Amino acid sequence: MEDKKLIKEYNKGAGDYDLSVIFNVSKRTIQVNLNRLRKLGNIEYRSKQITSANSEISKFELLKLLALYETKSQVAKILRTTPEAVSKICLDYGLEDNKTKALKLNSILSDLTKDYKKATLNKQLKVDGESLVIDIGDWHIGKIVKDGKGQLIYNVEIAKIRIEKLIQGMLKLLDYHLAKHIKVEEAIIICGGDMANGEGIYPTQTYDQSEAPPVQVMIVVELIMSLVLALLDRNLPVKFYGVKGNHGRLGKDADPASNWDLMAYMILKFAQKEKGLKKFSVEYTEADYLSVTVRNKWKYLIRHEAFAQDETSAGRAKYLGWMKLHNADVIVSHHVHHWSVNHRKIVNGSPVGGDDLSERMAVSDGKPSQLLWVATDERSHTDFYPVDLKEADIK
Repeated sequence: MEDKKLIKEYNKGAGDYDLSVIFNVSKRTIQVNLNRLRKLGNIEYRSKQITSANSEISKFELLKLLALYETKSQVAKILRTTPEAVSKICLDYGLEDNKTKALKLNSILSDLTKDYKKATLNKQLKVDGESLVIDIGDWHIGKIVKDGKGQLIYNVEIAKIRIEKLIQGMLKLLDYHLAKHIKVEEAIIICGGDMANGEGIYPTQTYDQSEAPPVQVMIVVELIMSLVLALLDRNLPVKFYGVKGNHGRLGKDADPASNWDLMAYMILKFAQKEKGLKKFSVEYTEADYLSVTVRNKWKYLIRHEAFAQDETSAGRAKYLGWMKLHNADVIVSHHVHHWSVNHRKIVNGSPVGGDDLSERMAVSDGKPSQLLWVATDERSHTDFYPVDLKEADIK
């Protein structure tokens, strides 16, 4: 190898390995020749090249080179010096390359993350009381529903099984979940009407039901009392609030107070007095709505029917108008046989599920269901539990 070329590449900043590759010789051969050239005074040790390199480049220029070439090795080649020389210059100028910064950042993050502590439950935490709300409605006891193939999908027997499933779902939620984690102070039953299917509502209704309205009413009362007694058995005060539905009326020209839903509520109130159920109260109205206060704070406006297209501008205006008129926090409605919830309204489903009404409304989620939720001092309605009643059908 030529000494002149070796000296040139060495002064450019090439390391021993780089020189061995350039001249296609071993690293040991390079080191021997470099030592020989140093003894002849043709080259200096790399450590002595630092001063000259440092005097030739400013801090600003060095920053530019580090930004462009990223590593000290590449910058060293441009400056015709060694990576060690560039590191010394950076140290003198107080500069750090990306690798050094990354190592320091990793070290800092490691120190910061080593002392994480797991969260623990404050056993002194105060547990506030809450109210369990059970929304029932549109049971249509006595109604017979068949699907498009003529198969029976709803009648009194199926209704009883589905209501029993509702009660079991409610008790499971109460006993195994809510009661273990929160203090349930009371149970509130909201009844939205259309509990009995009635008669004379539409021309062919007689052919779509199996029991006469008085029998329908007694079945409704029996099922509701089963729910009430289960709650009372758990030492919970039970407040019942009911409104009438359109299927309860005796006819379009009859007295509005002539309603099978109201008859069911009257019998419930009689049963409450007859059995001396002091923790059970019944309140209902002959009007189309009932305004009640929950937890001495939240005002519920209970209706059988609300505005079907409630997400349209007209629907929102209707809801806001009702809320302002009745100073309500939330509107609870029924009638449409499918459930939905938002900050201002709760719409309950129906044990009937899909029928001619939901088909006319093109509702795809009209499955048999009823809603449960919790009312707290902070929220008028939260923690919703839709109870699916479909799987309990009679085969």
